[in-house]
Amino acid sequence: DQERTLLNSLSTPDVNGARAIDKDTNTNTRMGPTHVHQRLRSNPEYRLLFADRVHRHCFNGGALTPARAAEIWDLRAAELRPAIAAESARWGDLHDAVANKPADWEAQVAAEKSGWFDIRTPILVSLLQARGLYPSVDPPSFAIDGAPQHGGPTPSGALLGMSAPAGTVYYTLDGSDPRAPGGAVRGIRFTAEQVLDQPVTVKARTLNGGEWSALSEAQFSVGTAARAGNLVVSELMYQPALLAEEEYLEVMNISSTDTLDLTGVAFTAGIEFQFPDNTIIPAGGRLLVVRNQQAFEAKHGTGLPVVGVFANQTALDNGGEE
Repeated sequence: DQERTLLNSLSTPDVNGARAIDKDTNTNTRMGPTHVHQRLRSNPEYRLLFADRVHRHCFNGGALTPARAAEIWDLRAAELRPAIAAESARWGDLHDAVANKPADWEAQVAAEKSGWFDIRTPILVSLLQARGLYPSVDPPSFAIDGAPQHGGPTPSGALLGMSAPAGTVYYTLDGSDPRAPGGAVRGIRFTAEQVLDQPVTVKARTLNGGEWSALSEAQFSVGTAARAGNLVVSELMYQPALLAEEEYLEVMNISSTDTLDLTGVAFTAGIEFQFPDNTIIPAGGRLLVVRNQQAFEAKHGTGLPVVGVFANQTALDNGGEE
């Protein structure tokens, strides 16, 4: 039953006042996914990859940080809320003499945020450390011009810093892991702040006493963020005369001076397309997104600024759309 998770009446109040089913990190059900996980725990590369995921989601605004988890919880509750009156009418008096009403459900929704999400993350991390699934070495933290910042927009020429409470920080700026499989160093030792003059994907780890930390990863954009006032759809081909695969659209930076970073920019209605991270478009520059690159180039030639193709077999609607 999906509802028998998180803070619920079947849990035991034990860890730091939180209701925690901490045995779940040691579950080993043969013929099930947990058995695969427990077998993989003996592999140090797996344990570190697991730790990388823990760091991504339990720190720096990740999906399992208190605020983000509560936000996701609220979105799911909003999906269910219209059906709760009917659910209460059908099942509300099944277990109690006094029927449970929608207000009882709302109280439980709120209780998850004030009695579980707000305190659970550090408890989870400590449980995983006890199981050998998260290192004791702290990963590096990042700063821009001396102020803590984990990714996001930065001015051109900003200084990127990295630090850890103990150990040596190794990093890369090309998206590769500073630790090679097996544990050898293949990154750059951090000794001085780095000047950012273009978008970068920073990956860093701390090495202390022969033990590597989990991976700290962040994307820093450099330049002006794209918005309605500087980025437009300047041309589109929605109904080619001979071949539908020749569809395309063009975006243009209409700023007279600013270089735009399109990291995080996406088409989400009509066609689907996510601009690659660190995509730069200069002032007055144009980029093309096409339905089929081979068909497009057969019609218009090669060497044009094509950045990608429509995702998930989407296409422009010949009947009109936003």
